[in-house]
Amino acid sequence: MPIYKANGKKDGLQKYNVRVNYISDSGEPKQLTRTAYGNDNAKTLEMQLINEIKIKGEQRIKKMTVQELFEEYIEMKTKIVFSVYRPIVMERVKQARQNNVH
Repeated sequence: MPIYKANGKKDGLQKYNVRVNYISDSGEPKQLTRTAYGNDNAKTLEMQLINEIKIKGEQRIKKMTVQELFEEYIEMKTKIVFSVYRPIVMERVKQARQNNVH
């Protein structure tokens, strides 16, 4: 990723613009630009930005269908019902799920 030298100094350190290119969740190319003073700080900032983008990429929300969402909901709901109510109620929930799922 590019690090550009910019005009200006602060506390005797050269100003740098750090730019990181990446592709968003929607597939669009994006750029993230930050300013750092000093070459070492610029390299450190660049690594931090790259790590942030990688973490965001790993945390992408999985796209699921309505059917998958329904099945996950029922699974979690049945765990709650099973832990709270008697097994007879659990059987009724299973029967209702089989009758309503197409």
